[in-house]
Amino acid sequence: MDEEQPVEVPYGDIPDATLRAIVEDFCTRDGTDYGQSELSLEQKATILMGQLKRGEARILFEATSQTLRIVTRDQLPAAP
Repeated sequence: MDEEQPVEVPYGDIPDATLRAIVEDFCTRDGTDYGQSELSLEQKATILMGQLKRGEARILFEATSQTLRIVTRDQLPAAP
C-alpha cells in the first residue's frame, strides 16, 4: 500500500485569520522549543511567520489524516 505524500500549502494562499489560527495552534503545542528564554505567544507567532515568509518553514496538508503540520525545510519529506 502506497503512503500518500503530504501536499505543501503556500502560506500566502491561506486567509490571514486562518493562517494566524494555524500558527498560534502550532506555537502552543507541546514540544515546541524556542531556547532558554520563555517567549509570549505573540513572539512565537512572529518568529514562525518570519520563517514561513523566508521559506525556512512550510505548511503541509496530509489528506489521509486531514491535518496540517508545519515543518522546517530540512524536515520536508523526500519526493518519491
